[in-house]
Amino acid sequence: ATLTDTAGDFSDVSAGDIVHNTTDSSSGIVLSKTSSTVLVTAMFPDDPSATTDQDWDSSDAYVIQPQGRLRIVIDPPPTTASETITVYYVTKPAPVYANFRTFRFPQHLNLATVKYAAWLYKYRDREPNFGDKLFTMADNEMRRGKSGMDRALNRTRIKVNMMARR
Repeated sequence: ATLTDTAGDFSDVSAGDIVHNTTDSSSGIVLSKTSSTVLVTAMFPDDPSATTDQDWDSSDAYVIQPQGRLRIVIDPPPTTASETITVYYVTKPAPVYANFRTFRFPQHLNLATVKYAAWLYKYRDREPNFGDKLFTMADNEMRRGKSGMDRALNRTRIKVNMMARR
């Protein structure tokens, strides 16, 4: 389906961004940008049994949710402006979804999220000892993932231990 908005500006929209048609409650993904006022989208109904059409009408209202973006910093910088780096990235549907909001988390944290969910289940199942081990594993995975992301983004941090005295 093609979204055309002559008054809009799609210059910041990229392929893979999520678009919501608030008029007929369908959602989709931007496939390509034809111009700064035209987007090609793949639309899907929020309710599979819905009879609404998944296309764009001139009276439709929409919300565009950008996907996460990372920046590549080259150090030292290239000597000429004509050098390019191509990074191939295959986008997946957002793992957590709510109306007009998405929260994306890195794929390497999927196992940690599953372990955390299993910990919650085991606590409800009254097996707290087994659940505690799952929580410890999930916490370690999350910390390892955060540490890796901090290193990748060149973030430094200071650890302060208020309990230890030297």
